[in-house]
Amino acid sequence: MAKELRYTLTPCAPSKPKGVLCVVVGYKGTSQGRQSYVIDGLTSPDFRYWDKKARRFTSGTDTAKANNPVLDAICERCDELLNNSAITSPSDFKEVSVNAPSRRQILILRFMPLTFLLPSIPFWERGNAA
Repeated sequence: MAKELRYTLTPCAPSKPKGVLCVVVGYKGTSQGRQSYVIDGLTSPDFRYWDKKARRFTSGTDTAKANNPVLDAICERCDELLNNSAITSPSDFKEVSVNAPSRRQILILRFMPLTFLLPSIPFWERGNAA
């Protein structure tokens, strides 16, 4: 029987500094082989209002309102990774999650003008006849 991968968001991951939110992924029912990494992109999180089950900040402050959509996107990405049959271990999960570009990065690259390529294309191929 295959082991089931699970993830959680926690402010107290093993071997990580206190006061930072981390994703911890491991096999269900065991602490062996767990992997964790720090979540970047949060604005001064207040862990007094952290709800572990909801995976959200429960205060109504502006920082909580800014951080909760980031957490929703992270949870959505983690759920996608759990459904990927190629990911079979916590280390695979961490490698793909940490090294893969985010949707925001993909969108930025998708709409970024490619003007930096123009100097490498000769002017006659650009349609600028002399």
